[in-house]
Amino acid sequence: MTERDWQHDVLRDLGLLDTGLVLLTPHPPTAPLVPPPSVPAPPSPSPTALSSGSRPAGQRQATAQFQRPSLLGAALQAEPPEQPVTEASAGWGLPQPQKPHELAQQPEPPQAPLASVDWSAATHQTFTPERTAATASPPAPASSPPTPAQRPSMHQRPVPGPSADEMVRRVRHGDSTVRRLGHGMRRIVGASAAGDVRDTSRLAERMNHAVPSCRRIVVTSIRGGAGKSSITALVAEVIREHRTDRVAAVDADPGLGSLAPRLGIRPTRSLRDLAAARPTTFEETASYLTRTPGGLWVLAASGHGSVGADLDFETFHAALGRLGRYFSTTVVDCGAGLVSPLHRDILNAAHAQIFVAPATGDGTLSARSAIDWFARNGHADLLARTVIVLVSHTPVPDTDLALAQRLLGGAGQSVVIIPFDRHLAAGASIASGLLSTSTREAATRIADEAFTLSLAGGSV
Repeated sequence: MTERDWQHDVLRDLGLLDTGLVLLTPHPPTAPLVPPPSVPAPPSPSPTALSSGSRPAGQRQATAQFQRPSLLGAALQAEPPEQPVTEASAGWGLPQPQKPHELAQQPEPPQAPLASVDWSAATHQTFTPERTAATASPPAPASSPPTPAQRPSMHQRPVPGPSADEMVRRVRHGDSTVRRLGHGMRRIVGASAAGDVRDTSRLAERMNHAVPSCRRIVVTSIRGGAGKSSITALVAEVIREHRTDRVAAVDADPGLGSLAPRLGIRPTRSLRDLAAARPTTFEETASYLTRTPGGLWVLAASGHGSVGADLDFETFHAALGRLGRYFSTTVVDCGAGLVSPLHRDILNAAHAQIFVAPATGDGTLSARSAIDWFARNGHADLLARTVIVLVSHTPVPDTDLALAQRLLGGAGQSVVIIPFDRHLAAGASIASGLLSTSTREAATRIADEAFTLSLAGGSV
């Protein structure tokens, strides 16, 4: 019987051939092998016994012998033996098992000395594949946690996105083509051209009236979405067009106001920045404002298109105090609402008011309620210097606008209706050349009346 046949019999008796495990000695024995006596081989375990986890006694004994030599296999992997090994033993490096009846009869074959193995140290150290591989190549250093400068900050300035103009697929004129042709023919054939020139001259004369101090015209509404920012932009542009000195539009919306997008600008500094600074010249003050292509100065409520924090009247008053030395008129876009402490203080310091409401039945009734609130809460004087504006958001309104004018104008206030304008309805920046004729006429009337009423407000 050859050595391989004997090993095959032992592994078969132990039931290791079925599991695919091959265990061979790393060094061949020096003494010739003696055939074992005729002892009946232990029965092979059945598949049922293997699946249930029970093993024969001989297999348990052989398994106990293999626990310590596993350290020898790791040592052989670190330093190759002096004698050649077979192909199977090179992968495992474990000694050859013996049958139980031969353990007492045959002495253990001598092993080649392993001078490089320190068993005292090996018994206290577990050799794992990870630790063995670490001796060949050091592991990559773990990524260190990000420093505070690398972590994203919640206070970083937002990345600028697309502008409101870039969101509009098509920029249309406020008037339809047919209506524009009709207005052009009336200018050519009609006799109203001379009257338009006279009206424009009178308007410019009233707009250029000397002011005792910077006039504050506040634009308010009881709810959002009424068109307040659009009216602020229109009125400020009309006043700027007819005056020869400086005019500013101020966004006092404590949230995210719409005045800057309607004027087509992206401010980088805000009203709070100007209030915290102490500019001594106009050039220093102008660095906190943004100027439109038409020449209107704009003071935004927040910079970089971000949502601002709560605004108090002290901050608002300090910022407008910086502008009062260099500007003749400021048109203030207030946030929606009337009853907050900020609104009350702004109304107390206003020279004139433009109250905006939707041109609907509900908008008319809310405007009527606001008029009663002004009269009952100590703003009756300001109510006499108020222009009421109804903005149409649909081409064909279902509300009786003539009845709305009579209902809101009963206390002597002027009521102006802004008709539906396709250019305003797009929500992009306002271009005066694309406004409808009726929108420009209504905006001019609102600016004229509001500025004239502000002159009667004294030096508040």
